[in-house]
Amino acid sequence: MDAVELVWAFMARAGHLSRHVGTSMSDQTGGDDLLALHRAVIQGRAPRVWQLPSGVHYRVHGIGCCITTAFPERAVVDVDLSPRLGVLIFDAWRVEVFAKSVRHGRLSREAFVSALRDLTHEGSITPIDQQQNWYAVE
Repeated sequence: MDAVELVWAFMARAGHLSRHVGTSMSDQTGGDDLLALHRAVIQGRAPRVWQLPSGVHYRVHGIGCCITTAFPERAVVDVDLSPRLGVLIFDAWRVEVFAKSVRHGRLSREAFVSALRDLTHEGSITPIDQQQNWYAVE
């Protein structure tokens, strides 16, 4: 896969896994997304680190969540949350971590930065903060 394909794969996996974790934890969070999970963790209604029956593992951190798929794949998707915008956000570093976890780690971070810029110029992805190179998972 090239850098652009890995960005698309990251966004698809982030969307799928955030819905999976969100709906799996909805009985404790009162919602069906990672924003509800994050609020529930802060309020002490849900665990910060947990493994779902599907084998998917999540870890809520700072303003985000790191999700790891079940063995043997072990894909890592780390996103931050933008409560103001109500979206998941990411940067090139998070795509690089994902790429390494799915064994496509031969690409440099600069390759992902370039791919994200190209996709932004095409209008395919939405930049959140161009100075910091943050983007929304669509």
